[in-house]
Amino acid sequence: MRALILLAILLSGCASMPPDKQAVYAAHGADIASTAVGLAAGAAEANPLGVLLIPVKVILTENCDRQPEPARTGCLHAVEAVAWSATANNIAWLVNPVVAPFVGLIAGISKWQQGAPMRDFMAACAVHRELTKNPHLKCEHA
Repeated sequence: MRALILLAILLSGCASMPPDKQAVYAAHGADIASTAVGLAAGAAEANPLGVLLIPVKVILTENCDRQPEPARTGCLHAVEAVAWSATANNIAWLVNPVVAPFVGLIAGISKWQQGAPMRDFMAACAVHRELTKNPHLKCEHA
C-alpha cells in the first residue's frame, strides 16, 4: 500500500513540473531512488549496466539541452518520459510484478502525451522564426 501511495505522489509530481532540464533530472532522481528502494526491498537490478547508466543519463540530458528548438523540447520530453516510465515500473514491481511493465508503459506514454502541446508550440515557433528570418525570436509556452 505504501508503494502505491509513493507511486501516486511521484506521478502527480511529474505532472506538475515544467518540461525542462530540471524536470528531466527530477525524473532521473526518481528512477534512481525507486531502484534503490526496490534493491533495499530485495529486488534484483534487471539492467546489467546498473549504476553505470547514471553518467549516460547526465550526458544524454545535457546533449538534449544543447539542441536547437524544437528538437530540444522533444528530446527532453522523450528522456523524461522514459525515466518516469522506469520509476513507475520500479514502484509497481514492489506491489505486483505482473502488472509492473504495463504501469511503466502507461506512465511513460502518459508523460509523453502530456508534453504534446509544448512540442507543437515549439515546432510552430521554429517555423515562425524561420519565416520571419529572426533567429533570436524567443518563444515561451505558458
